[in-house]
Amino acid sequence: MGSVCIEIIEGNPHLRSLLGWHLQQLEYRVHQAASIYQAREVFLSHQPTLVILDADLPDGDGIEFCRWLHRQQQPLILMLSARNSEADIVAG
Repeated sequence: MGSVCIEIIEGNPHLRSLLGWHLQQLEYRVHQAASIYQAREVFLSHQPTLVILDADLPDGDGIEFCRWLHRQQQPLILMLSARNSEADIVAG
């Protein structure tokens, strides 16, 4: 599993750290970002296989960033969100 690279993009530092720790225990390579700005740099530097993405980030909309990711190398994307409206679910 050590060859699989995962990027965690999460605004909540506690959740980001917890997710990262658990994935590292399973021997995944994990890179973390707290904002869209950091996330873009990490993505371009490490080309992760999977991106775990928070829909609400401090510097922008995670769904818009998801669209940007999809236009790149098309990694697998797992969206995390506290949003629960039908429109948000469909957009995600």
